[in-house]
Amino acid sequence: MTLPSRPYSMRFRGAEYLDLNIKDIGSQYTWEFWFKTNNPTHMSIGGSVSNMVFRTDVHYQHEGNTVFYHNTGDSDNSIRVYTDSMGFADNRWRKVIYRYDNMSSNLWIDGELIETSQRGNVPQHTLFDEPIYLGALNYQGTPMYHFDGHIAYPAFWYSARDVSDIESNWNKMSDADVLWTFTEGEGNTATSNNNIVANINGDNMWSTDLPEITP
Repeated sequence: MTLPSRPYSMRFRGAEYLDLNIKDIGSQYTWEFWFKTNNPTHMSIGGSVSNMVFRTDVHYQHEGNTVFYHNTGDSDNSIRVYTDSMGFADNRWRKVIYRYDNMSSNLWIDGELIETSQRGNVPQHTLFDEPIYLGALNYQGTPMYHFDGHIAYPAFWYSARDVSDIESNWNKMSDADVLWTFTEGEGNTATSNNNIVANINGDNMWSTDLPEITP
Protein backbone atom coordinates (compact mmCIF):
# COMPACT_ATOMS: atom_id res chain seq x y z
CA MET A 1 0.00 0.00 0.00
CA THR A 2 1.30 3.49 -0.89
CA LEU A 3 2.14 5.79 1.99
CA PRO A 4 -0.25 8.74 2.32
CA SER A 5 1.23 12.11 1.39
CA ARG A 6 0.49 13.87 4.70
CA PRO A 7 -0.20 11.43 7.52
CA TYR A 8 -0.42 12.51 11.13
CA SER A 9 -0.46 10.75 14.48
CA MET A 10 -2.74 11.61 17.39
CA ARG A 11 -1.21 13.10 20.54
CA PHE A 12 -3.13 12.12 23.67
CA ARG A 13 -2.41 13.93 26.94
CA GLY A 14 -4.43 11.88 29.40
CA ALA A 15 -7.88 13.35 28.76
CA GLU A 16 -8.63 13.04 25.03
CA TYR A 17 -10.09 10.17 23.05
CA LEU A 18 -11.57 9.26 19.67
CA ASP A 19 -14.95 7.61 19.24
CA LEU A 20 -14.20 5.26 16.32
CA ASN A 21 -17.88 4.63 15.57
CA ILE A 22 -17.25 0.88 15.40
CA LYS A 23 -19.55 -1.45 17.32
CA ASP A 24 -18.92 -4.75 15.51
CA ILE A 25 -15.55 -6.28 14.61
CA GLY A 26 -16.85 -9.76 13.84
CA SER A 27 -15.92 -13.14 15.26
CA GLN A 28 -12.42 -13.01 13.75
CA TYR A 29 -10.31 -9.89 13.44
CA THR A 30 -6.86 -8.32 13.41
CA TRP A 31 -6.20 -5.09 15.33
CA GLU A 32 -3.00 -3.14 14.77
CA PHE A 33 -1.49 0.26 15.56
CA TRP A 34 1.71 2.10 16.43
CA PHE A 35 2.12 3.75 19.83
CA LYS A 36 4.69 5.45 22.02
CA THR A 37 4.59 6.87 25.53
CA ASN A 38 6.84 7.99 28.37
CA ASN A 39 4.14 7.51 31.01
CA PRO A 40 4.60 4.34 33.12
CA THR A 41 1.08 4.24 34.58
CA HIS A 42 -1.78 1.93 33.58
CA MET A 43 -3.48 3.34 30.46
CA SER A 44 -5.75 2.08 27.70
CA ILE A 45 -4.85 2.23 24.02
CA GLY A 46 -8.57 1.77 23.49
CA GLY A 47 -11.55 -0.53 23.61
CA SER A 48 -15.14 -1.05 24.67
CA VAL A 49 -16.59 -2.86 27.69
CA SER A 50 -20.35 -3.25 27.61
CA ASN A 51 -22.20 -6.45 26.71
CA MET A 52 -18.90 -7.64 25.15
CA VAL A 53 -15.25 -6.96 25.94
CA PHE A 54 -12.59 -5.55 23.64
CA ARG A 55 -9.72 -3.74 25.36
CA THR A 56 -6.02 -3.10 24.91
CA ASP A 57 -4.03 -1.75 27.88
CA VAL A 58 -0.41 -0.75 28.40
CA HIS A 59 1.29 -1.01 31.81
CA TYR A 60 -1.52 -3.22 33.08
CA GLN A 61 -0.80 -4.76 36.49
CA HIS A 62 -0.96 -8.55 36.32
CA GLU A 63 0.32 -10.77 39.13
CA GLY A 64 2.74 -8.09 40.26
CA ASN A 65 4.11 -7.44 36.77
CA THR A 66 3.68 -4.48 34.44
CA VAL A 67 2.49 -5.93 31.15
CA PHE A 68 0.85 -5.22 27.82
CA TYR A 69 -2.63 -6.73 27.81
CA HIS A 70 -5.51 -7.50 25.45
CA ASN A 71 -8.85 -9.07 26.32
CA THR A 72 -11.68 -10.11 24.02
CA GLY A 73 -14.95 -12.02 24.50
CA ASP A 74 -17.53 -11.37 27.19
CA SER A 75 -17.34 -10.87 30.94
CA ASP A 76 -17.92 -14.56 31.68
CA ASN A 77 -15.86 -16.19 28.93
CA SER A 78 -12.99 -14.19 27.46
CA ILE A 79 -9.56 -14.83 26.02
CA ARG A 80 -6.57 -12.77 27.16
CA VAL A 81 -2.94 -12.29 26.21
CA TYR A 82 -0.21 -10.72 28.34
CA THR A 83 3.40 -9.90 27.69
CA ASP A 84 6.06 -10.80 30.21
CA SER A 85 7.01 -8.01 32.58
CA MET A 86 7.85 -5.22 30.17
CA GLY A 87 8.09 -1.45 30.46
CA PHE A 88 7.10 0.76 27.55
CA ALA A 89 7.70 4.23 29.01
CA ASP A 90 10.73 5.02 26.84
CA ASN A 91 9.09 7.28 24.23
CA ARG A 92 9.89 4.82 21.42
CA TRP A 93 7.50 3.88 18.63
CA ARG A 94 6.27 0.27 18.72
CA LYS A 95 4.05 -1.63 16.31
CA VAL A 96 1.41 -3.87 17.91
CA ILE A 97 -0.57 -6.50 16.00
CA TYR A 98 -3.25 -8.58 17.70
CA ARG A 99 -4.86 -11.47 15.82
CA TYR A 100 -8.00 -13.33 16.95
CA ASP A 101 -9.49 -16.31 15.08
CA ASN A 102 -12.31 -17.20 17.52
CA MET A 103 -10.28 -20.03 19.06
CA SER A 104 -6.91 -18.47 19.83
CA SER A 105 -5.24 -15.09 19.97
CA ASN A 106 -1.73 -13.93 19.13
CA LEU A 107 0.15 -10.76 20.03
CA TRP A 108 3.13 -9.38 18.11
CA ILE A 109 5.20 -6.36 19.13
CA ASP A 110 7.62 -5.05 16.49
CA GLY A 111 7.19 -8.24 14.48
CA GLU A 112 8.07 -10.57 17.35
CA LEU A 113 5.44 -13.06 18.52
CA ILE A 114 5.13 -12.25 22.23
CA GLU A 115 2.20 -14.35 23.38
CA THR A 116 -0.35 -16.91 22.17
CA SER A 117 -3.45 -17.86 24.13
CA GLN A 118 -5.88 -20.63 23.23
CA ARG A 119 -9.34 -21.26 24.58
CA GLY A 120 -12.34 -22.88 22.95
CA ASN A 121 -15.97 -21.82 23.16
CA VAL A 122 -15.23 -18.11 23.33
CA PRO A 123 -18.44 -16.41 22.19
CA GLN A 124 -18.51 -14.77 18.81
CA HIS A 125 -18.66 -11.02 18.83
CA THR A 126 -22.07 -9.50 18.39
CA LEU A 127 -22.97 -5.87 18.15
CA PHE A 128 -21.38 -3.93 21.01
CA ASP A 129 -23.71 -1.76 23.07
CA GLU A 130 -21.01 0.94 23.09
CA PRO A 131 -18.53 1.93 20.34
CA ILE A 132 -14.79 1.32 20.56
CA TYR A 133 -12.74 4.31 21.71
CA LEU A 134 -9.12 5.08 20.82
CA GLY A 135 -7.02 6.72 23.53
CA ALA A 136 -9.31 5.56 26.35
CA LEU A 137 -11.43 2.59 27.36
CA ASN A 138 -15.16 3.07 26.76
CA TYR A 139 -16.55 1.51 29.92
CA GLN A 140 -20.33 1.40 29.49
CA GLY A 141 -20.34 4.87 27.94
CA THR A 142 -17.70 6.48 30.18
CA PRO A 143 -14.08 7.03 29.01
CA MET A 144 -11.56 5.55 31.47
CA TYR A 145 -7.79 4.89 31.69
CA HIS A 146 -6.96 7.71 29.27
CA PHE A 147 -3.78 7.27 27.23
CA ASP A 148 -0.82 9.66 27.43
CA GLY A 149 1.32 9.45 24.29
CA HIS A 150 1.06 9.09 20.51
CA ILE A 151 -0.95 6.60 18.41
CA ALA A 152 -0.53 6.25 14.65
CA TYR A 153 -2.13 4.19 11.87
CA PRO A 154 -4.80 2.35 13.91
CA ALA A 155 -6.38 -0.35 11.74
CA PHE A 156 -8.83 -3.25 11.77
CA TRP A 157 -9.08 -6.30 9.54
CA TYR A 158 -12.41 -8.14 9.68
CA SER A 159 -10.48 -11.41 9.49
CA ALA A 160 -7.58 -13.17 11.18
CA ARG A 161 -4.59 -12.20 9.02
CA ASP A 162 -2.28 -14.92 7.77
CA VAL A 163 0.52 -15.38 10.31
CA SER A 164 3.27 -15.48 7.67
CA ASP A 165 1.94 -12.22 6.19
CA ILE A 166 2.01 -10.55 9.61
CA GLU A 167 5.56 -11.65 10.34
CA SER A 168 6.85 -10.74 6.88
CA ASN A 169 5.12 -7.38 6.54
CA TRP A 170 4.61 -6.08 10.07
CA ASN A 171 6.51 -2.82 9.35
CA LYS A 172 4.66 -2.01 6.13
CA MET A 173 1.68 0.25 5.60
CA SER A 174 -1.42 -1.79 6.33
CA ASP A 175 -3.90 -2.50 3.54
CA ALA A 176 -6.55 -3.02 6.20
CA ASP A 177 -10.33 -3.04 5.97
CA VAL A 178 -10.44 0.04 8.23
CA LEU A 179 -7.40 2.34 8.53
CA TRP A 180 -6.98 5.85 9.87
CA THR A 181 -3.97 7.87 8.65
CA PHE A 182 -5.30 11.17 10.06
CA THR A 183 -4.40 13.06 6.87
CA GLU A 184 -6.93 15.81 7.69
CA GLY A 185 -4.38 17.46 10.00
CA GLU A 186 -7.02 19.51 11.79
CA GLY A 187 -10.62 19.52 12.92
CA ASN A 188 -12.70 17.30 15.19
CA THR A 189 -13.26 14.30 12.90
CA ALA A 190 -11.03 11.79 11.12
CA THR A 191 -12.22 9.58 8.26
CA SER A 192 -10.91 6.07 7.62
CA ASN A 193 -10.07 4.55 4.24
CA ASN A 194 -13.60 3.10 4.05
CA ASN A 195 -15.30 6.31 5.19
CA ILE A 196 -15.93 5.53 8.86
CA VAL A 197 -15.85 8.89 10.63
CA ALA A 198 -14.21 8.98 14.05
CA ASN A 199 -15.25 11.80 16.39
CA ILE A 200 -12.34 13.50 18.16
CA ASN A 201 -12.86 14.54 21.78
CA GLY A 202 -9.94 16.87 22.44
CA ASP A 203 -8.03 19.85 21.01
CA ASN A 204 -4.66 20.24 19.28
CA MET A 205 -4.16 16.49 18.97
CA TRP A 206 -2.72 16.34 15.43
CA SER A 207 1.02 15.57 15.41
CA THR A 208 3.68 15.10 12.72
CA ASP A 209 5.59 12.74 15.01
CA LEU A 210 5.35 9.41 13.16
CA PRO A 211 7.07 6.01 13.12
CA GLU A 212 9.32 5.03 10.23
CA ILE A 213 7.50 2.43 8.15
CA THR A 214 8.06 0.66 4.84
CA PRO A 215 5.72 1.53 1.93
